[in-house]
Amino acid sequence: MYLRKILVRLLLTLYPAAWRKEYGEEVRSMLLAQPLTATVIVDVLLNAMRQNFRRPDPLRVAVLILVSWRTSWILWASISQLSPEIWPPFVQVDRSLFLLVALATGCWTTINEGEIGRGVFAGFWPALLAVNLAPLAAALLLFALAPHNTIPDWALTTADRFDNNPTAMRYDLAIFLTRPLASLCGALLGHLIGKRRASAPLNRA
Repeated sequence: MYLRKILVRLLLTLYPAAWRKEYGEEVRSMLLAQPLTATVIVDVLLNAMRQNFRRPDPLRVAVLILVSWRTSWILWASISQLSPEIWPPFVQVDRSLFLLVALATGCWTTINEGEIGRGVFAGFWPALLAVNLAPLAAALLLFALAPHNTIPDWALTTADRFDNNPTAMRYDLAIFLTRPLASLCGALLGHLIGKRRASAPLNRA
């Protein structure tokens, strides 16, 4: 019961603060009163994403996308007992998605707030949160859905480390550098878009 409360609290934190203030307690009671099946959890995640897009905060939306993405793959690998050979293609897609989300979030935040530094932070921070939160979320969901299964070690690492690649340290360095770089590029793009919007009325005049 205690783990269920933690899981429900974790699921509700994915919703916008204004939504939680209005509906959070009601939904919390409803979730605690019924079994947390896979269908219920997926429905909660989809509704959280929908509410975040209705009241968008770029950083929160980015965290939700990245955590949901990586958590779903770890769960799939754990429940379906996938072969490790399927993981390298996933890692390639995973890298690309993280870079794309960093770029988009940096751009979106800078357009909204007009600060490049804030855009860089908002673009890079969701990746750090997702890397740490996804394994925890996957472990809690796995305990609720399939407590007899375990998460395979290879699902928590990269293809480079799984293959004992000697260049793993260089890979880590590349990841550390490319995500902030993508955030910076997005923030600069957002800054240019913001300046263009600001000067548009003057041009028309």
